[in-house]
Amino acid sequence: MCGVVGFNLKGSNALELSLKSLHFLEYRGYDSAGVAFTENGKISVKKTAGRVSDLEKICQTSLQHSTSNASMAIGHTRWATHGKPTSENAHPHYSENIFLVHNGIIENYQEIKSQLIAEGYEFKSATDTEVIAHFLNRELKNNTSQVAILSAFSKLQGKYAVAFIINEDENLYVFRSSGSPMVIGFMENGNAIASDFNAISHQTNKFSVLGDHEYAILTSTSVTFFNKEGAEISKPIITRNAEEVKIDKGLFETFMMKEIFEQSTVVSNLLNHNVKNSKIKMNIPEIKNFNHISIIACGTSYFAGCLGKYTIEAYSQIPVTVEISSEFHNRKQFFPKNTLYIFASQSGETADTIAALECVQQNKTHCSKILSILNYTQSTMAQKSDYIVECLAGPEIGVASTKNFIAQAVIFYLLAAQNSTQFGEILAELERIPNEITQILESKQIHEQIHDAVSQIIDAKKVVYTGRTFLYPIACEGSLKLSELSYLLVQSIASGEFKHGPIAIVDDQTVVISLMHTQNLFQKTLSSNEEIASRNGVVVTISDDANSSISIPQSKNFVHTYPILLTIVVQLLSYYTAKKLGNDIDKPRNLAKSVTVE
Repeated sequence: MCGVVGFNLKGSNALELSLKSLHFLEYRGYDSAGVAFTENGKISVKKTAGRVSDLEKICQTSLQHSTSNASMAIGHTRWATHGKPTSENAHPHYSENIFLVHNGIIENYQEIKSQLIAEGYEFKSATDTEVIAHFLNRELKNNTSQVAILSAFSKLQGKYAVAFIINEDENLYVFRSSGSPMVIGFMENGNAIASDFNAISHQTNKFSVLGDHEYAILTSTSVTFFNKEGAEISKPIITRNAEEVKIDKGLFETFMMKEIFEQSTVVSNLLNHNVKNSKIKMNIPEIKNFNHISIIACGTSYFAGCLGKYTIEAYSQIPVTVEISSEFHNRKQFFPKNTLYIFASQSGETADTIAALECVQQNKTHCSKILSILNYTQSTMAQKSDYIVECLAGPEIGVASTKNFIAQAVIFYLLAAQNSTQFGEILAELERIPNEITQILESKQIHEQIHDAVSQIIDAKKVVYTGRTFLYPIACEGSLKLSELSYLLVQSIASGEFKHGPIAIVDDQTVVISLMHTQNLFQKTLSSNEEIASRNGVVVTISDDANSSISIPQSKNFVHTYPILLTIVVQLLSYYTAKKLGNDIDKPRNLAKSVTVE
């Protein structure tokens, strides 16, 4: 889940463009960064631990003096997998004349490294990436670059994408096995590569997607694609609307706050796209045609899936299981007939979820189908699915997901409502949600109550989120979001389960954030909260009730979809807690957004 970018241009600003693009890739990792670029007829390398802004500082001299000949560059921003985040472990790595950046994991790197050491190769880093550099260097001594790439495909095991340049060679090379996305961008003055088209959308809106076991050779005037046998192939060019991929904070202080405010528009877009003449039109099979539904995801998408389970079972009476992706494909599974497998992922490149999807592909019965809920329809998961539903959330740069969770939640409500006798009520509530989200975000009283709650949370040693039924998945998502942004250790516990053991942790340094609604076992939750308060625990309630710590009166008239409205407050609570603690909100420590390693 590192970020890779590269340019091969007729002009001279490849270094400048690479640094600019790396900023848009920092959501994929930001513990170190580096570039390799043409300078005075040779390739120079600059890299450092830290952010891309730190890399820019050490590139200033080169930026000022190499603009006349910096026609080619590759860049990288890292999320550490092998080796600590140091300048030695930062990419690019090199071996004699080859300079290389990499995203993904080489599973058999230790075996290959031992062979290379025995042959006299010396290693300066603890990464699996340097193994690729030395391996390709060895292969290039006796073969062409294409033969070396094909050799890599046959010997390097894992899911990866690699880009490299060679001294005194005017080509930029890129290849991928699977699991690590790579796009090729077509510019008026050259060509580009990136892990995400958003990274190069400031230069072009025309691109192709590199498929599994494919590679490409880029010159400043052409791009040639090849398959794993080395045969030349053609690839479609996709054109994206420039406004759709515009990345800008606007007047907001962070991308995350901008994305929180965009959620009303996301819901409106989803309804406009999927509801026609008061009927749901999603171009997918109706879920009533299946005997069972299995939802598979991880992280935030997993919790959206948990909400999906409650909604589908409540309104469509179809049994649903929810599985964590990394657990699904690593344990014994049964594949019942006539099952709809729903995979959820923002990027569509989540390695654990792709592995689970591939497991289903290989084992599902003929009448079972795969549906993926995605924000990127050109992703690996999209290519492997029978059906897709697009989140229509636009680029999400804040590492802690917000608008994609809301999008997935709305999609699950639409799926559940398809054949429900309460279809009209659910749809009417969904249509009112965009306006209610705006009201919550603009409410001075709600913001003041959130800030009061923040002052209690930051002094706590133990923080717990609780909720019942439809609000339990929101409590889980709230716990995750608060942990990601504040670095506090936060648990999520079902309200009714608290008395069965977890209440032992409660003392005067414990804060319990209780999600409640008058439509959701309100009195039972009040009783649970009284048990906590009687043991000196601090209870922060978020509810439609006027007596709550954070009151959301707008949600009182939402019988079915109130969890979506409470989620907005949960997001703001996490945001302001992190801000009070002085944390980097858009780039929380140790995290990356698109997790392309298992």
